[in-house]
Amino acid sequence: MDQTVQGVASRIPAGSQLWIVIHAHIPTNRYYPQREPITPDLDGKWLIRDINVGNTNDASYKFDIMAILANKSAQSEFIAYINESNKAANWPGMARLPVGAEEYYTVTVMRI
Repeated sequence: MDQTVQGVASRIPAGSQLWIVIHAHIPTNRYYPQREPITPDLDGKWLIRDINVGNTNDASYKFDIMAILANKSAQSEFIAYINESNKAANWPGMARLPVGAEEYYTVTVMRI
């Protein structure tokens, strides 16, 4: 279930940060931002380990691994969600992406 995701980012606007968000279409239609924003190296390369993409009961379900550009408002919402989820030890997902979260790139994968 845990995956490593990597990529190369360029032209990130000033004031924005790159976040990885998993979008589970079925059965929940929820968005799961990862625990912190991505910090690309000087060449724009980045890597994030242990991204959870569904669970053992999710065979044949599709998930989007989304690279999101988040402005300050969207960043605040992601951080608030993560802080609340950590306190409750429960990750319910977000019903929607925050205002100010712009899709940068998306890859769809299927659990097998």
